[in-house]
Amino acid sequence: MRLSRRDFFKFSVPATTGLVVASTSGSGLVAAAAESGPPELKGWALLYNTMLCQGPNCRACTAGCRDWNKLNEPDPSESSSKNEGLATNSWTVINDQAVVSSGGTKTTHHFVMAQCRHCTTASCVAACPTGAMAYRGDYTVVDQKWCIGCGNCAQACPFGVPQLGEPKATSTKCHFCYNLLQNNNPDTQWLDPETMTDPVIKGKSTACALRCPVRPVKALRFGKRDTLIAAAKIEVEALKNGQNPYTNTKLKAPLPDVHLYGDSEAISGGSHVLFILEQKSSFYGIKDLPGLNPNQIFPDQVKVSASKVTASWGTGVSTSAALAILPFWLLFRRKQQMEAGQKSGVQGSAK
Repeated sequence: MRLSRRDFFKFSVPATTGLVVASTSGSGLVAAAAESGPPELKGWALLYNTMLCQGPNCRACTAGCRDWNKLNEPDPSESSSKNEGLATNSWTVINDQAVVSSGGTKTTHHFVMAQCRHCTTASCVAACPTGAMAYRGDYTVVDQKWCIGCGNCAQACPFGVPQLGEPKATSTKCHFCYNLLQNNNPDTQWLDPETMTDPVIKGKSTACALRCPVRPVKALRFGKRDTLIAAAKIEVEALKNGQNPYTNTKLKAPLPDVHLYGDSEAISGGSHVLFILEQKSSFYGIKDLPGLNPNQIFPDQVKVSASKVTASWGTGVSTSAALAILPFWLLFRRKQQMEAGQKSGVQGSAK
């Protein structure tokens, strides 16, 4: 369909007026965006253990995520041992933080996973002006039909998760495999044999946790959040006391800094991707700021959550630009849908 100058003025002016009206109620855009959202999921979580992970030499979780979501493979010239950042084709990555001893005689390796935390209080959702980044049950998902690539979510996320780029210059990130978990008849390759007999999990899993090998316990476990938190607390207590809860043996020394991260920390309000960290959170570059005021996470001008508060549109350059084109884009897209429906109806009548 070709866009004419007459179409622009015909639809952009009333669209701008409509946006002002919609902002009064503060719910129109998010409600519309949610119409095409995936079904809700609740109660599930992932638990990642830095001490059980095999690091960049494995990266089975990265491969599983990439396979299920049909993400492009990385450049083959890149060494698999190199650390990677999150990208539009890498939603789950494992990196090594090697530490060389003061005398240079020994190197210890500390592995950590980077992935969307699926925060309970998600700053990316609050910063999105169109409702494209929204909660689907307990998880944050980007609706590509509504994302305009403004980048507010990337700026707001304290963990640097959302990535903008190819193929559509829109925001992409882990969506907690909602389409896999909602599938009642998945291909058997996406069922976890370890949990097939579990009456709650019934073999389901996210792709990353499914591919994680058992040695003797998976470094990345999928399950009910409350169950995982309870198990993690028991494991952390044992590790602090010098016991290995995975092999029922004694450790060479207790681990005083081991702790559970993600159950209730202030920066995210608690998350659905949990961590058992051997070192202090700051060692892994993970923010750990108890008592953090949410206003410190991102500026007030991008705190836009149309489903919760009256719209308070930002003054930043990216937000202003996004809102300038948003009304026209929404109305013109609606016109295209209506015309497509009318054309379909005419064709159907002619048969």
